[in-house]
Amino acid sequence: MKKAYQAYISMIEKHLENYLKFNYPDYVIDAKHPYIIDKSYHVSESLLPENRLLFEKYMRKDIDIHSPGNLKSSQLMAFDLFLPYLENTEGLKAKFQIYDHINSISFEEVFSDYTHVDVFMKTEHDEKIICEVKYSESCFDRVKPGNKLRSEKFQKFYQNINQWMEGDPVEECEFMDNYQLYRNLYHAFSSEKGKIGYFIVIYPKDHPMLEHQFNQFYERLKVIHKFKHMDRIKKTYIERMAYSDSFWGKYIIKKERLLEIDIINKVLEDDHRDIDLYYQSAEDLPEIKKRMVTQDQLNIMIDIKDHSLIEIWKYVQNAFEQDYQVVHRLNTKYKHFVDEKSINVLF
Repeated sequence: MKKAYQAYISMIEKHLENYLKFNYPDYVIDAKHPYIIDKSYHVSESLLPENRLLFEKYMRKDIDIHSPGNLKSSQLMAFDLFLPYLENTEGLKAKFQIYDHINSISFEEVFSDYTHVDVFMKTEHDEKIICEVKYSESCFDRVKPGNKLRSEKFQKFYQNINQWMEGDPVEECEFMDNYQLYRNLYHAFSSEKGKIGYFIVIYPKDHPMLEHQFNQFYERLKVIHKFKHMDRIKKTYIERMAYSDSFWGKYIIKKERLLEIDIINKVLEDDHRDIDLYYQSAEDLPEIKKRMVTQDQLNIMIDIKDHSLIEIWKYVQNAFEQDYQVVHRLNTKYKHFVDEKSINVLF
């Protein structure tokens, strides 16, 4: 497992090094770590260009930046991932498969135990959405046995998670071994800062150690502890969350073939008579994929029928995600309709 992680992180570092060479040719780059720009630059310079004004406009001035300039930073990636949604949260509903409107998004929200969460959201019904975002770290944080401060917090705060367990209780040693995951679980389902909500983890699909650790955590909650709100614990990948070519180019090692998805709510046939479109049902997507194995480009219009957009999104993921990078764009205009060597699914 560790060898797989080392191979993975080496690819990430090389990818980010190449990204900086191409996109930051005149910047001072750390000689030892060529995926880090010099600390003399403002932290917003480490973000995607389209997000820099959003950062200046919305980010709290007192926010603690963990690793400014380090493109391996999960915090910087979380900024790039969520800043575009601050002015339009609708796209997140399908990403998270949550039906309620999301009213607010904030970063590094601090709780009464003096810990923080990466991304904190509230729905229209005051339900919390707590997101833990990982990129290059080897694991979700663990705590070694014997940590007096954390043990005191477990007794004061965290052991209350057992009120939501219908099976075996979570003992302190297990809590500490998956400290970050359990702590965020506690924050998501406690009454502090809002109603019981959702706990969502986001990380790269090909990260071997994060995938292994979260899956074990999830299975223990489900099988051994019988957590009452399993349907409110969600895992998604940055590949599913990606919203633009620029995000892909910065953070994700691409597969050879790309599936781009534009969501439209109304078919503008009169304005696009020159585009050769045809309708398919969502249920037919697996068969469509089988017929297009050798194709690099395909245009499909999906008949929504009685499906919600979240249900359509699930159909698309199930049909295409194994062989294609799936991008759900924020921008839904037809200018994205045709890209070289890509597949465009519009619905």
